[in-house]
Amino acid sequence: MNENEFEREKFRFKVQVQVRTFDLDSYGIVHNSVYLKYFEIARTEYIRQALGIEPGRFFTDFYFVIAKNVCNYITPAKFDEILDVYARVSKIGNSSFEMEYLIEENKTRRKVATGETVIVLLNRETFKPEPIPQNVRELILKFENYDVLIKENKS
Repeated sequence: MNENEFEREKFRFKVQVQVRTFDLDSYGIVHNSVYLKYFEIARTEYIRQALGIEPGRFFTDFYFVIAKNVCNYITPAKFDEILDVYARVSKIGNSSFEMEYLIEENKTRRKVATGETVIVLLNRETFKPEPIPQNVRELILKFENYDVLIKENKS
């Protein structure tokens, strides 16, 4: 098993995106900001498909906000390539969870990017962190086969 296969094995969820002309920069490669959009597509579909929660409800019933976005650019993606975008919840705390991402070109399995996002549940009125509901925690843990680092007594 090569390094990419080993890295890919930890992910239980994947979506595909096709690189479109409006994703490109003046050099003809995917613009750096677009990778965050690809992460968001994967995150939204993870909520819908893996957790079984309609994303609209997820964002209206709860006030989850992005606290941190990181993207590691490895090789450029180009027009019309099909990208496999893998997503997983890797850590969960009292009021936050962290997602990891891996983007590969579909045909060659060329690693394109990796990333992470920290998502925090806030109280809509106070904007202070509040605990993630137990049913949401359980959905995440069950989907990830309990392969999630649990951060105790922290957000």
